[in-house]
Amino acid sequence: MLVSDLIILNDLEELCLTEKRMAHMSSAANLFDELSKIYDFKKEQEFRNAVLYHDIARDLSRDRLEKEILEGSVSITSEERKKTVLLHAPVGAWLVQKYGLVSDVNMIDAIRHHTLLKRDTEYVKILSICDFAEKKREFIEAEMIREIAKKDIDEAYRLMKKIREDWQGIKNAGRV
Repeated sequence: MLVSDLIILNDLEELCLTEKRMAHMSSAANLFDELSKIYDFKKEQEFRNAVLYHDIARDLSRDRLEKEILEGSVSITSEERKKTVLLHAPVGAWLVQKYGLVSDVNMIDAIRHHTLLKRDTEYVKILSICDFAEKKREFIEAEMIREIAKKDIDEAYRLMKKIREDWQGIKNAGRV
């Protein structure tokens, strides 16, 4: 974890980020750094911040998520409303604006949509690949997506979405 990442994340202690969550977020940003050496990302530093802060609301309680939804007039889908874990994406998009961490609307949108992958913008693709395949993720699919992303972002994203859909199908069938 970069020292500057740790300082900023620790400054946000009111968000109750766990050590494990901060390590994940920093590792996702580190994968972004690796990919940025290969690809020419626009607004690279702000995009890195979007990747770093993508899970800023992940450890918040349901009550705190609801408070932020009201405060920020955050739009929530019925699918997100059903599962507390999904609320961290729209609330996270609100919080990065509230704390002045990310201002680019496309990057905020990527944070907003990184869980359900309902939008296939370049920002959503890259952020969700960094989230799924960062080095702290120890499942074989993460390593595979990490390697493919270094060669072809679109193919890595397509495969990652397929893997996630397959996992969801298994969960829905009650096999997990």
